[in-house]
Amino acid sequence: MLILIATMINIKTELTDKGLVSTLVHTNSALNKGLSTKTTAKLDYYVDDVSGNDANNGSSTSPFKTYAAAVAKIPDIVSETVTIHLAPHSGTGYDIATIENKLVAHGKMIHVTGDDNFTELLASTAAAAGSGTGIVVGTGFITDAYLGKTIEILTGAAAGDRRSIRNNTTTGIIPVRIFSAAVSAGDTYRVVEPSVAFMLPLSSLNSNPTQAVRNCPGIVDKLSYNSTAFIRPGSSVVFSNVRVASTGDYVVGNFIITNSSVVFWGVELYPLTPTAFCLIKSDKNSMVQGGLDLDGLIPKSLLPYEHGLASTITSWSGWGVSSYITNRMDMQYYKGFLCSTRTVTLEITEWRIMGGSFNKNASDSVFAGALGIMSNSNLKIANASPVVLIRSSSNNLINACMKLWAGATAEISNTTFIKTNSGAGIVLLSAGNGQGARAPELGLNSNITITGISSSSAPNYGISVSGGAILNFINDIIMSGWPANQQMAIRTSPPGGGTTIEAKDKSVLTAAGMCLPSPGISDGRYGYIRRL
Repeated sequence: MLILIATMINIKTELTDKGLVSTLVHTNSALNKGLSTKTTAKLDYYVDDVSGNDANNGSSTSPFKTYAAAVAKIPDIVSETVTIHLAPHSGTGYDIATIENKLVAHGKMIHVTGDDNFTELLASTAAAAGSGTGIVVGTGFITDAYLGKTIEILTGAAAGDRRSIRNNTTTGIIPVRIFSAAVSAGDTYRVVEPSVAFMLPLSSLNSNPTQAVRNCPGIVDKLSYNSTAFIRPGSSVVFSNVRVASTGDYVVGNFIITNSSVVFWGVELYPLTPTAFCLIKSDKNSMVQGGLDLDGLIPKSLLPYEHGLASTITSWSGWGVSSYITNRMDMQYYKGFLCSTRTVTLEITEWRIMGGSFNKNASDSVFAGALGIMSNSNLKIANASPVVLIRSSSNNLINACMKLWAGATAEISNTTFIKTNSGAGIVLLSAGNGQGARAPELGLNSNITITGISSSSAPNYGISVSGGAILNFINDIIMSGWPANQQMAIRTSPPGGGTTIEAKDKSVLTAAGMCLPSPGISDGRYGYIRRL
């Protein structure tokens, strides 16, 4: 342990600027406390709102009543895993208490879990047919009724797998990540959601509500790194199988993470009223992971489910985060799987989305796009299976499937965009009309499909690039359903110079109706095509 502490103190702070490890500024405060408490063996604390009492010892037969009572028992040094087991709450949910100033040894964690307390939305059901590894075939489903919920395979070769549901059709359920083995006809599965909930304190945007995790940064076991194997912190705090709820009109419930490394498995953000917001927010010194798996480019030894969270490496892969009604998620350096039934907007953050579904509701007239990227954010949708689905049913040009504002960059692979009403599939728009503002940049890589359903009530563009924005693509984009000559456009509204489309072969832009309708594109005043 002395070697571990010395290693922590000597980690160079400049690594933080690269987003590789979190600062350990709280180390001194922990030392000043004399490191008074330390685990000597694995610890398990139980919380039960119905039968518990905070005067109890927290054992399975004598549980605490509140989550705060269990958090207070976590030692300063967690050299062995500490698990807090939560039973369902009799009301709306447990109050948040702050897990803070903990030194969590590499390979260990503080695990807050709802155990196997699920609410069944679809009881054990047999798959109607063999379906490979990417879908479960059934009948009589309501489209997207299970989006963001959890599918658990009960029997067959993939038994034990849990996945967040990307979306469902009337005859199939598609997970955010393929199962570990094929699902055969007759294999049973069920659809569930967590029955354990936290109720977030309500706050205005400018208030300082209770933080969920603070100064628990995760620890690395080596200081050297190179261009292909960056250091990543271990996972200090893990939340699994819980709902995070909020209520109130136009009031924010914030699940705040600062200077910490946190993982979510099967976590639902679930506002209880349509006008409430339920947000996970983290600072730039934190690492947030959702349903992380081997595509995360993090050394296998640092993955939390290597240390007892699941029986196999793959069984909980893809069991990530679901967001139901939200407008912005400030999870810095986020990696993992995410499903959203409404708009998600990224601001000043770095994300790598590995699977999921984003949906712009036609009745939601406030937010622009199913996935908004703005204010110096960077998004990468990994070139990995399965396909990410981004949809918008709003009848408006700016309410696109995906919209990039000034300062945003994105690299997209393996993604399907579906615009089910008039408007645009993808919009790139620079603030300041290209005059001095940093232009948004979008790179479209392999396996991109953009589908639209035409309407005469508004202009339609598969991709709209304007105001100095930059689009580049190398591989062909599969586009269909857009009016002739409007599949891809440099638009001059608002006017501005420097708009650029870069293509491997510019002839693809003028073939099959993929032309650039705005005037002036050939003289460079408004925009131009450049061959890569």
